[in-house]
Amino acid sequence: MAFAYVTNSGSGTVSVVDTTNNDLVGTVLVGGQPRGIAVTSDGKRIYVADKGSNRVSVIDTIDKQVIGEVEVGFFPSWLAVTPDGKRVYVTNEASNNVSVIATDTDTVEATVQVGDRPFGIAIAPDGKHAYVANQGSDTVTVITTATNELIGTISLSPPTDVSPRGIAITPDGRRVYVARDNSAIVSIIDTVSNVVTGNVEAGADPLWVAVTPDGKHVLVANEFGGPNVAIIAADTNARVAEVSDLEASVIAITPDSKNAYVTSFRSASVCVIDISSEVKTITARVAVELNPFGIVIGSAPTIGNG
Repeated sequence: MAFAYVTNSGSGTVSVVDTTNNDLVGTVLVGGQPRGIAVTSDGKRIYVADKGSNRVSVIDTIDKQVIGEVEVGFFPSWLAVTPDGKRVYVTNEASNNVSVIATDTDTVEATVQVGDRPFGIAIAPDGKHAYVANQGSDTVTVITTATNELIGTISLSPPTDVSPRGIAITPDGRRVYVARDNSAIVSIIDTVSNVVTGNVEAGADPLWVAVTPDGKHVLVANEFGGPNVAIIAADTNARVAEVSDLEASVIAITPDSKNAYVTSFRSASVCVIDISSEVKTITARVAVELNPFGIVIGSAPTIGNG
């Protein structure tokens, strides 16, 4: 069993959707303007970035309530949890840095300066590096998690001024995909050399990117243009399918790689796309609350001492 957790930035809430039947099973009040969201691997905790109050809310997914708050930098946008669940990395858009939260104490243990207006962040499957998309400087910053130091800056130019935002890493850790808003491309970074090895035409204004857990496909949400969702074959980096008739903001994919959940900011809903079928179709539309943006899918919480 898995749940989709959705931040509703217009109503200050997080919606909880059971992905088995796409029923809304809970709503958690966090206040402010929640945007980015991340879940621990055991499914027990959700971390939510509130762009309005410069804090991160901590939610217990079993009780479905806020159990703590962490002050971070200005305008926190997105978060990523390390695979071992020990740290949460938070991009602070107006501070040009990343806050590192220790999950055993829910306090900030380090702050790392990155590029201009950091937005998306992804952590390598082995947990050794964090990659940060800096929308104001057309770069990706690489952080080593062992020491929380900046070890590299990858230039995405040309073209310039295309505002990299969403970022995702393949399950084998070999490639990073970066959605470059204000353009029509997704850039591909080789993680061994930390250089851009190619660009994929994905559609107008790509905002978000997600890789299926099986590593076979890359999904791109095109915020204002079409196709609304582009599907790229990871082995060839060619666009192989597309889905329209929805508004696409952020994408999350179920652990079995069969369904994609896509937030629709202006329509107060989440669209479910069957990506396992030959013809990619919208199979459900789940009503949530005002201005849904962030979304993450987590397994049912593991209850016990683990």
